[in-house]
Amino acid sequence: MKNREPLRKQNRETNKKDNALRTLIIVMACFFALFCTVTSILHYNFRTLYEIGFTEQPLWNTLRGNFMYSVSQQGNAFGQHNHTILLLLILPFYAVFQHPMTLMVIQNMIIVLGALPVYFISRQKIKSKILSFVFAVSYLLFPSFYYPNFRTFRAVMLSVTFILFAFYFIQRRNRKLMYVSLMLAIFTTEVVAPIVFMIGLYMLIRGELKHGSIIAVFAAAWFAFSVMVVIPLSLIHISEPTRPY
Repeated sequence: MKNREPLRKQNRETNKKDNALRTLIIVMACFFALFCTVTSILHYNFRTLYEIGFTEQPLWNTLRGNFMYSVSQQGNAFGQHNHTILLLLILPFYAVFQHPMTLMVIQNMIIVLGALPVYFISRQKIKSKILSFVFAVSYLLFPSFYYPNFRTFRAVMLSVTFILFAFYFIQRRNRKLMYVSLMLAIFTTEVVAPIVFMIGLYMLIRGELKHGSIIAVFAAAWFAFSVMVVIPLSLIHISEPTRPY
């Protein structure tokens, strides 16, 4: 009987872990449904902000042969921010259902998924399933998500989830998925590049010279390429462009 006690304790811990994660997934699904419902109600009552056109119009025009054309951004979707790759990744989903709600549903889904890395990182650090669950739900309750999330689409919001996953994969030493997460984060908009650069410095401090150097150099290069090449070239046809930098 004494030999079976550690095994029973391990099984109880496993069940707790499974139950906490299953409960979190249910809570995430409820938040996703709530986010989409509120977003839909606001949209169909003319409460959506005009900013969503900065993303939706280039996609709509691209599907009609006018690549990334945007009236609201001096004729080019990259006149304000370099989110070229992100728009190309979203394009297949938008092509299936060409509606502003498609963008906001994608945004809601990615934001909600950010609760998973919060849970996993917390569970690894503090070894408590209950507290990890509380931290993950606290993430979902973060007030700053709601105003931009309910009424428009902002690419930079997606970077939060990708950066959280990047930190989780750094902890797990899964370098391939770490790079994928950081690439997705930096491709949301060039303003995320300085944050990714700091993550590279963080890895250098941890002693991971190779990966830290690659991340820091790429982030700096992407930021410079965006603000010195992509955005200026997108505005070159305008006599007095309003440059963001």
